Amino acid sequence: MAEHQKSQASPYKLKLWFAYTGEEKSYVVYQGYKRGILKSEEVAPFLRKARWNHASNMLFPVLVFPFVKFGVYDVFKSRILSRYTPNVLYGIAGATIGALWVLWLNWSPLYSSFDNKREDLLELLERRIGPSVKQLNDILPRFWTEGEVNRKIRTLYNQRNGWLVGYIYPYEESADPLVDMATFAKKKNNKIAK
Repeated sequence: MAEHQKSQASPYKLKLWFAYTGEEKSYVVYQGYKRGILKSEEVAPFLRKARWNHASNMLFPVLVFPFVKFGVYDVFKSRILSRYTPNVLYGIAGATIGALWVLWLNWSPLYSSFDNKREDLLELLERRIGPSVKQLNDILPRFWTEGEVNRKIRTLYNQRNGWLVGYIYPYEESADPLVDMATFAKKKNNKIAK
């Protein structure tokens, strides 16, 4: 039935998380994994893509420096930049690397792959619990970045799949379930009728 409804849905319909930031989307994935809605085998590819993205962001300036310094920099130094001092030339090279790094952080293919995998997990959450996905979002502290939330997911993954499972950390099956508020016990008035 759900597949039938999905096939008739408009492709232009906004997703429930359309206004979430990257941190909030990762936090929803974290909450879904923490509560046992997502399983470890579903989260593992997401964590792998997050690790590749993070490593590429850290290594990008180091890998681009020789290309800028010995490729583009030397070509322009002899023709256009010959009137500048070496310190200014190093500043230009640093500014070029900085601008390329900002472009890489926002439009790298590894980040796109990571973001697509996160969207897949959010859609899987929506298929499993419906509009309750919005209940998994919370107000995050300002210092929690996307990397920090992904680190929390990785820590939880390592706890559930490490060799200390069953000794210190609980098994994945004993994760907190997502409980609907309607199923909570209601507080009753215990006054005795006279």
